[in-house]
Amino acid sequence: MIIASIIPPEQMTMIAGFIMLAWVLVRRRVSARQRQRVEMTASDQAVAQQTAETKRSLPLSDAPVETQRWQVAMFDLQRELKADLDTRISVVSSLLRQVDERIAHLESLQQQRPSP
Repeated sequence: MIIASIIPPEQMTMIAGFIMLAWVLVRRRVSARQRQRVEMTASDQAVAQQTAETKRSLPLSDAPVETQRWQVAMFDLQRELKADLDTRISVVSSLLRQVDERIAHLESLQQQRPSP
């Protein structure tokens, strides 16, 4: 042991400590990378599963019967409310058209009337 006779034992202990510290840090980094790879694989699988679930042709097709009935009722209510709104919009636009015609008629009468 030529090296042991040249380097004092205190320094050998310190060098051994540094080597062990480096080994521990390298092992931590390697295990963190492995853990990250596993998590990335799991997240990729979750994303693939979500995209596969969104490719269904009918929404809530695998839902319970009560949920599907609720969905149908909501669609019916939506259709009724939309029809009601369309009717009200057409009535308001018709009334606005009539008001515009009467305003134009009153303006024409006002122009025909002689000024005092």
